[in-house]
Amino acid sequence: MRIRLMAIISAVALVLAFTACDDGVMNNPQSSAGGTEKPSFNWRLASVWGDGTFQFEGDRRFAETVTKLSGGRLTITAYGAGAIVPTTGVFDAVRNGTVECGGDWPSYWTGFNTAFDLLGSQVLGFNNYDYMNWIYGAGGLALYKELYGKYGMEYFPVAMSGMESGIRSIKRVTKLDDLAGMKIRFAGLIQGELIQKFGVTPVSMSLPEAYEGLQRGVIDAMEFSAPINDEAAKLQEVAKYWLAPGWHQTCSVYGVMINKASYDKLDDELKLIIEKAAKAVGLETMAEYGWGDSVATNKMIDYGVEVNWLSEEDLDRLEAAKNEVMAKLSSENPDYAKLAKAQMQYYRDYDRYRSFLGGWSFGRTPKVYPNLP
Repeated sequence: MRIRLMAIISAVALVLAFTACDDGVMNNPQSSAGGTEKPSFNWRLASVWGDGTFQFEGDRRFAETVTKLSGGRLTITAYGAGAIVPTTGVFDAVRNGTVECGGDWPSYWTGFNTAFDLLGSQVLGFNNYDYMNWIYGAGGLALYKELYGKYGMEYFPVAMSGMESGIRSIKRVTKLDDLAGMKIRFAGLIQGELIQKFGVTPVSMSLPEAYEGLQRGVIDAMEFSAPINDEAAKLQEVAKYWLAPGWHQTCSVYGVMINKASYDKLDDELKLIIEKAAKAVGLETMAEYGWGDSVATNKMIDYGVEVNWLSEEDLDRLEAAKNEVMAKLSSENPDYAKLAKAQMQYYRDYDRYRSFLGGWSFGRTPKVYPNLP
């Protein structure tokens, strides 16, 4: 908790310090103290997310923050999916230098390396605070940079969402065995392999395709995203049943890939601005995601969606299957094994303190509210 708090305070304090500058380099970025002109840069950010989505907002805000804090010396313009390259082409576009940077979800890149899956999300694993602790307190950021570095890129997380909603279906589902025989839209490497162990046929579909698929009965259910995004997509209008918790994706990390050659051209001041902008935007978006998810959940339940919960026994079965898949992937890929071991060590190191926190680990709702005037 102390590590997380200090990381947050440090990020905010440094951003405020940058913002408070009213003379010198920040307001006259082309001149140094000695009168030497400093170079300026114009970058394009190609996002995997469509313009107008909450995920794209994180990319746009990062670009805007860097531009403002640098006084325009590093101007970044964010473009939604398809404006420059399609979602599937963003990784290569950044790696090859077609664009200087790109907004991503690491799990999209498992075709390049299965280890990316552990950097984007987990099954029955990290929540957003765990990822923040691991990334900024327990050395996880170095592992992001190591893996992306193999593909000629720098990396900075810029957003962390909480647990996804779960499975939205057109028929009532109350237990794991009810899913057998169903066709369900799923995303993620380990999720697809795991769910097949329980008789589910995973289907890859975009959001519009899945929405229509539910309407037409082409698929029986779908998982999409966190409550704020599910509600915005109006899934409650086509899926009247909601199976919780969102075990398949207990958090999502989104970030910015930067072409290494482009990054190396920057001076230390601009590199520091990128680093602190990413942390500040990450803090803002995590808070907005958390509150937005709570508001969206209330809306969907008020709409009339029926929520059912998997039992602890069913979650234990899913965890056992997850461990089998992780062991297989670790045996196939040393990069995956290295990341998996680092994350499991975090669990071991954090276990006693998490147990000490008890019901306050992720906050606690009062059992009795005070009678306030």
